[in-house]
Amino acid sequence: MEEQLGVKDHLGIDEVLDGESLKRPTKARRMIAVHGADFDRHDGELQLTGAEDHLERYVQAIRRLRDYGYSRVIVTTDHGFFHWDPEEHEIEEKPSGELLWLSRRAMVGRNLSHPHALHLKVPCSELEVMVPRGMNSFKTYGGLEFFHGGTTLQELIIPVVVATWPAKARKVKVVLKPVGHIAALTPRVQVQAGASGQSTLFADSDMLARQSPPEDYRRRTSS
Repeated sequence: MEEQLGVKDHLGIDEVLDGESLKRPTKARRMIAVHGADFDRHDGELQLTGAEDHLERYVQAIRRLRDYGYSRVIVTTDHGFFHWDPEEHEIEEKPSGELLWLSRRAMVGRNLSHPHALHLKVPCSELEVMVPRGMNSFKTYGGLEFFHGGTTLQELIIPVVVATWPAKARKVKVVLKPVGHIAALTPRVQVQAGASGQSTLFADSDMLARQSPPEDYRRRTSS
């Protein structure tokens, strides 16, 4: 990443949230890499705790990057894996043909054939790929404690989320709607963007909402 994209700053999620190591972008440093391993530190515990707390930390980190001047944040991840002890019928024999590259979850070669595996073409090549169906695997060396699976979603699809904000914000006129009845100690005030009110359901791409800092951040700055 440093050689191809010029990324020199590699931070963790905690460093982004703390803000001490995070620097604003400059012409010489326009891109940084942020690594988070929250989901890798569990061994089946997410079935009990869920992922809401971890996702909220990532959301706060993205907002902090935005507040520091990074107008585009790209979020991606690597493949997942299973802790798996397969049954005998879930391990299949290798495909026949000229095998050039072998692994448990895919094999590449020419003139491949197998009674059950998926047969795919390699784009822009004469090579072929065979992938076991579902959770099955091909018989190769080593154990299968950490297994990525065959044609499972977490193996074939790598999610990519791109969040962008305008590099330069502009002020917009707003309409403060009157409050007809105050029925609580904390009244609800509606603010609508646009000189005569927003005419569409979604705000324009150059409209930025003000975000209150998280509670722990307010405590640190006030102290």
